Order: sequence, then C-alpha cells, then structure tokens
Amino acid sequence: MLLSFLMLSGGLLSVGLMPMGAYAASSGATIDLSDTETLSGTGWTYDSVNNAFMIENGANVTITGDGTTNRVKVIANGLSNVSITLQNAQIYPQGFNISALSLKGSTASINVSGTNTLEGDSNYGNAIDGSESANITINGSGTLNLRTSMLGAALNFGGSSGSLSILGGTINVSGGIYADVSGEGTLSISGGTFNARQLECKGGIVVNGGIVNIPHIQAESSTATFNGGTVNADVIYANGGVSIDSDNATVHANSIRGEGSVTYERPSAPTGVTAVSDNPGGISVSWTPPTNGGEIPGEAFSDFNAGTIEGYEYAATKSGDDDVWKAIASPATDEDTGTLSYSITGLTEGANYTVKVRARNEYVSSEAAEYGEEVTVMKTTPVLANTSSKRISATAANLYFNPNVKGDLYYAVVAAGTTPAPVINTSSSETYDKSVAVSFVGSVLLTTAVITSGAKDIYFLIKGENGLVSAQYKLYIPDFKDASVTPEDFTFDLYEESEDHKDLVVEFDPGSYTLESITMDGHEISIPAEISNKPVEVTILTAEELSEYPVGGYFVTFDMDGGTDPEMFVSVVDTTPIPYSWKDGDSTHTIGSDENLELTVETSLGMADDMIFIDGQPIYQNGDFDGEVFVIDDSDYSITVGETTTIVTLKSKLLNKLGAGKHTIRINFTDDKSVSAEFTVKTASSGSTPSTGDENDTPFALLINLMLTSAFAIFISVKLIAERKKAKANS
Repeated sequence: MLLSFLMLSGGLLSVGLMPMGAYAASSGATIDLSDTETLSGTGWTYDSVNNAFMIENGANVTITGDGTTNRVKVIANGLSNVSITLQNAQIYPQGFNISALSLKGSTASINVSGTNTLEGDSNYGNAIDGSESANITINGSGTLNLRTSMLGAALNFGGSSGSLSILGGTINVSGGIYADVSGEGTLSISGGTFNARQLECKGGIVVNGGIVNIPHIQAESSTATFNGGTVNADVIYANGGVSIDSDNATVHANSIRGEGSVTYERPSAPTGVTAVSDNPGGISVSWTPPTNGGEIPGEAFSDFNAGTIEGYEYAATKSGDDDVWKAIASPATDEDTGTLSYSITGLTEGANYTVKVRARNEYVSSEAAEYGEEVTVMKTTPVLANTSSKRISATAANLYFNPNVKGDLYYAVVAAGTTPAPVINTSSSETYDKSVAVSFVGSVLLTTAVITSGAKDIYFLIKGENGLVSAQYKLYIPDFKDASVTPEDFTFDLYEESEDHKDLVVEFDPGSYTLESITMDGHEISIPAEISNKPVEVTILTAEELSEYPVGGYFVTFDMDGGTDPEMFVSVVDTTPIPYSWKDGDSTHTIGSDENLELTVETSLGMADDMIFIDGQPIYQNGDFDGEVFVIDDSDYSITVGETTTIVTLKSKLLNKLGAGKHTIRINFTDDKSVSAEFTVKTASSGSTPSTGDENDTPFALLINLMLTSAFAIFISVKLIAERKKAKANS
C-alpha cells in the first residue's frame, strides 16, 4: 500500500527546514564502517570505547561500508546543519536500546545513494532516532532499509517541535511490535516511495506527493492532509480531521475515519470482468459497473453523502510481480448492455497476465474485481511489406522490404519460373537457405551476391524474435540486360472509326534497371502502376489522351537509371472524311454549244456560304426564294440549294465566255469547309482541250470585271438559312 504526504511548493517540500545541502560544510569526508583503525577525519572522530563514529557540528560526511562485523553505530546528537550521505552503508550496532543512526535534537539532512540497511538493537533501538525534537530531511535516489525489533520504531521522530520530511528515495520500514514509524512531531512527504506497516504521528501528516504504501496510518489528535501524491492504505485515522484534494491527490483506503469516528464507505466492486488478448502486446478487458458509489463527506466532516463512480483503474500483473494500478482514461460503453471495456497496451508478447479492475469515487477505490484466469498476450505476426528488388550486377541484387518485427531473414534464389517453389525451413542447413539478422523495424536493404546469370526468383521470409514466421514472399530479379520496348513505331488516327484509333500499348522490359520517367517529346507522362521490375504489357497512353495531340510525329522515351533508354516513335494522323463531295457527272463543255454544265455537291452538314469562286475569282449573284429552294438565275448561271445538295448550273452563255482549257470551281460552306471541282471547256473544231483560255474571244478576267461592274453579287449564307427556315415553317 502507498501513502504520500507532501508540503510541495515549486517541486520542493517546505516544513520549516532548510533544503538539503544548504548548511553543508564546504568539504566532506568519508566514514568507512569497516575501518575502526582510523580514529578521525574531517567532521568526525571514532570513539573506540563506545564503538561509535561521532559526527561533529556542521559536518558533511559520507558513510559507506559494511559495519556488520564491527557492529558500530553512528551518533550525531544535538548538532545543527549536519549533512550525511548514506552510500551502500550497512549499520548493525550491538547493545541495549542502541540505535543505528542517532540524531537526537539535531537538524540533519540524509541523502540516500545505492542500497543502505540500518537496524536498531534490543528493546527500543531505532534504525534512525530523531527524538528530542530533531528536524530530519531524507532525499536521494537510492534505497534506505530501516529495521528494528521488539518495542522500538524503526524510524522515530520525537518532540512536539520536531519534524520528518521525505523528499525522495525509496524507504522501506519494517520490524517492531507496534509502529514501524512513530513520532510526536509533524510528518511531510513530497516525493519518493515510502513503504511501512504502520505509521503513528501526533503532530499531523501532510502529503503533497510521492507514493506511500502503509496499511495503517494514524494522526492521533491531529490532522491528515492529502494535497497530492498517491496513498494506498487500509485505514486512515485522524481525529482532528481529514482533508483530501480530490483533483491532485489519489487516496485508496477501506476506511477513512476523522472527527466523530465516521467511516467513509467504499464503492462496490465491478462485476463480470472478462479479459482476452485480441491484439499483439495488448489485452482487452470488459466489466459491468458497480451499483453502489459508496459514501463521501459533505460540507461538515460528519456529514456524508452518497458517492458516485468517478472512474476506474486496472492492474495487469505478471506472475510474481506486485499490482501496479493505472487509471482508465475513457472506457468504451456498450449502449445495449451497459458493459464497459478498455484496451490495455504495451504488454510483453507471449507473457501471462492477471487482470484486475476497480472502481473509484471522489476519495476511495473499491475492492479489486479479478478475471479468474491468466491471459496470454498475443504475439505479433511477422509481415514483410513494400518488397521490391533491383539487379545491380551480373552476380548481385538489392532487395528492399519493411519488416514489422525484428528477427532473422531467410531467403532462397532459384531460376525464374522454377516449380515447385522452394520451401524455406528456418531450422534447415540446406545450402539454399541463407539468413541474415534484422535488428530493427522499418525500411531494410539487403544486398545479396549469390546470383548467377539469367533471370531469378528469390523467395524469402522473416522469423521474428517471438518465434513466429511470416508468409513466404517471392520477388522477380531480371537478367542483367538493357531495357526494351515493343513496338518501336505506333500510329494513332484521330478518326474515331479508324482501326488505329486505339490505346498505346507496349511490351516493356526494364531489364536490369529501374524506370525513372516516361517522356513524350520532352514532356513527362505518368508511369503506369503496372510497371515494376519485370516485363509487362502496359498501356502508356489511352486513345482519349492521344486525341489531345495534334497531327504529327512524337518520340516516346523510357528514361532508365542506367543502361540505354529505349525509345519509340508515335505518329498521329487524321483520316476523318471530308463531309462534302462532288457527285460524278459530265464536266465538259464545248464552246459554241448551248448545253449547260450542271455540277452537284452533296452537303450533309453545312449550307453554301456567300462565296463561289471560278479560277480563284469570286462571283456575286443576287437571287430569290421560290418557296422550296433558293434559286439564283440569270443568263450566266444558277445555284439551287436543297436539303442535301447544292447544284451549280453553269450556263452555256457563261461557259462560252471562258477560255478553252481546265477551270476550277470552289464553293465555301458555313462550317468553314469548302469543296472544289474541275471542269473542261474545249473547242468544237479541234476536239482538243488547250491548256489555257487564250482562244476565248473574251478573257475571263474581263468577264469577271463585267460581272462585278454589273453588280452581280451573291449573298447566300445568311439569307439562305433564314429563307429555308421560313419555307419549312410555311409548308
């Protein structure tokens, strides 16, 4: 059990004493308890008659050594400002009512270092005697074992003006028929661990910190104040009253009795405790909350109210260890059953634990409720994640992986595709079973130099320190060679109905290297996730992505971290059909003939624009709407625009004006496309077709000028569309 009494301010205990070491002498000396031949030292002398080391006023001494054989004692009575360091000292005096360390009436500080044992002798012999109003401070990081027999108290601090202050160290007090620790002065505890069977203090107890395990704590005719620390007791009695700071102090007791001998009531214990290890290094515990929260004091000390459960604590204890209780911050609640649960972590894998739970109201804890069986903590199953390999030479490769446990890695290297796969036995001495220690968790690089030429498969696993073995993994190690890509040439057609409108799929082999990037004419594109360290068929660009590229040629380069970078050439073409075409028909006219020349264009998408060109020169013509189609008609030519065709009739009058030879007619359409056709004008006498129109009496340029002068203009596009819509509406 633990008891903690502190008067703590800024981390230091303050009970009217000077801090330890504040009054120490400027130089110190050492007393060796096994050496009774040396009679004096700085701050001390040896009294051979009384077999005692005598400390002088204001001394700063270190006491060490084993005094078991010499049975010496240490006396520092009636002194002020004495500093004593106990460093692995053993003091066992002999005689009637003899104390091991006598500090009667002194002001002294004791610093504890290492392990020290002091034992008083006979009826009232104390381990430490602080009677006659001595003021004693104990501090340090070591252990102080204090023992007595018969009627004495192992640790005694007497006198109404005396005090005992514990700042640090581990103090174990035992022996004595009555109290282990007794005194009329005040006791304050601000740090360390204080273990005893019984404590009696008439001057009052103040606990501000530390850990105190004392079943019976009594402050007769005085008060007990708990401002901090942890106190584990069975009974706490202070006739002058008990004060507990519930925000900072943790007090566990079956009975707390104060003024009027009123006893606190503990909460009832949880029920239905179950525990199971369902995760590595952890145990999940569940329980049913208690029905009674106990009783707690009201405003007046004798006024008690019903307590409520403020929280819970657990202890997960290995066999042979003491229970260490820890707070459960926020247990989970099952809304249907009301059962509470908590996951305990940080336990030793494979170890057996006893699990207990207790409830707590504002002041005291309940009895512990225990799961009736020991729980074996689950072990971590070894796993190797993020595995990969890279060949670095004809005989070596790097292997990369992330183990989740420490242990030994075993591996076997075989020719790629070997079946059946080798079975790695972690206790085997076969030649292909290689092992290497893995001393940490995280990213690991293993370079293996047992590879021969050709592609390889490497099988490996890890056996953890807990004895469990991971699954067996396989990695492919390519042959030592350059990377390659097939095909070297690829054609993509922007025309969606074309066979070449398809994804760019390649056969990629990284060889002995690692792909770092893919570029298309210097612009980086994403590396597909399927590309690893072995040959793979993979889509580099989809048809949708390729459609973003203009017509042209592009080099796709696979940038490797070594060797030669393979390259391929991608051609982007567009075979999309033109949506306008001339219909077949007679396209020849003989000069002098009265036959017209009719040229027809299939126009499935657009309408004729306001421009028609003959031999590159625009022709303008006015026209009217006849109710069905837009007709431009005069003695030279006419245009008839229908739903799916545009018919241009070049009349004989116009044709006879053109020179003999080949001529070109072009029509522009409203969607910015155009279509052209050739027609021939020939002479009747020769039957041949001259290469120019020079034979014509009227040059074509003059014809055009005359037409422009006559203000023949055609405005087809806008008016035609409007009139066509109007006609449809009227029909």
